[in-house]
Amino acid sequence: MQPVVCVMELIKGREVVAALNKRLTEEVEQLTAAGKRPPKLAILRVGEQPDQISYERGAGKRMDKIGIFHQEYVYPEDIDRERFYQEFDRINADPEMDGILLLRPLPAHLKEKELERRIDPAKDVDGIS
Repeated sequence: MQPVVCVMELIKGREVVAALNKRLTEEVEQLTAAGKRPPKLAILRVGEQPDQISYERGAGKRMDKIGIFHQEYVYPEDIDRERFYQEFDRINADPEMDGILLLRPLPAHLKEKELERRIDPAKDVDGIS
C-alpha cells in the first residue's frame, strides 16, 4: 500500500483580490476604450441594519476602485410587499442595469426565495437565482 501524499498550496487572499481587481479594472477600461459604457450594479437594501450598511458601503468602494457604476436603492423595512416587488422588477428589467446585489436577510414579509427566483440570472451577482 502506497502512502497518500497531500500537496497543499497556500493561497493568499490579498494577492487573489489584487489580481482580480487588476483584471476587472482592465476589462472595464477596454469597454470604455471601445466606446461602451462601464457595467452598472444595483445594490438593494431594505432597512437600516448596520452590517448591511457597512457591506453596501464596502461594495460601493470596491466598484469605484474598479470603475463599475453602482446605484444604491434603499427601502424602509416596512415597505409594502407588492410595492417592493414592483420596484425590484423595474430594476431587474432595466437594460442599463447589468447586475443586482440584493442584501440579505430581508424582512420576513418579502419572501426571500420568491425574490431569488425573480432575479434575471444574467444580472445575479451572488448566484442566488
